[in-house]
Amino acid sequence: MPVRMLDDGRVLLDSGSPWEARMGYSRAVRAGPVIHVAGCVGIERDGR
Repeated sequence: MPVRMLDDGRVLLDSGSPWEARMGYSRAVRAGPVIHVAGCVGIERDGR
């Protein structure tokens, strides 16, 4: 999974899904001592 480190110290963990870039979120974000985890939904390849 790709890891991105931002200038403000946050660390983002992405799965490589096109939805992350399109919607502007990451699967997990570490900000200091706290880790925030995003929920996921089931979606088929055709968008259903």
